[in-house]
Amino acid sequence: MNMCRTQAPNLLKPERGFFFFGFAEVYNPSSKDIEILNNKGIDVTKSLTVRIRDTGGEYLPSNKHYFEVDDVYFSGEVYQIQSISLDSEMHNYMKVIGTLTV
Repeated sequence: MNMCRTQAPNLLKPERGFFFFGFAEVYNPSSKDIEILNNKGIDVTKSLTVRIRDTGGEYLPSNKHYFEVDDVYFSGEVYQIQSISLDSEMHNYMKVIGTLTV
């Protein structure tokens, strides 16, 4: 998984300045994740949840950041981070929920 951020207001062309690379578990959002997005008024049809190891402050995800999943099934797709939380099941991990940018 690659994390990137943009400083440009145009979401169609996010800046490709990657500043975090790492392995991640990628899965469809759980019902709890969907509830979080619904409470924020976000369309959940194109959402994705990833679990990354807690970096101990080396990288702090923000909802202004974007991520890509380096996998053939997600090729070319860029997701905007919508929610970040510590994983309640695996305490050394963070759960990041993202939605597909248009």
